[in-house]
Amino acid sequence: MSTEVIVKELPLCDICYEQGKVTTARYDSRIPGQTTWAFMCEEHYDKLGLTLGTGRAQRLVLASERPVKEM
Repeated sequence: MSTEVIVKELPLCDICYEQGKVTTARYDSRIPGQTTWAFMCEEHYDKLGLTLGTGRAQRLVLASERPVKEM
């Protein structure tokens, strides 16, 4: 199961954006009881997000935050 997704840039939290706020999202999660997904900040993920895993939610990780693997 995948719990992380590597991204070039972090999107805005969809829920904060609907409330007129600008907050960076750190998760992509399905909304409980719905088939809808949303990018969520830490606060909204803690309140609404599902547990991490394929088909439920993934943590968004900036590519620049990942350590470079040596070969």
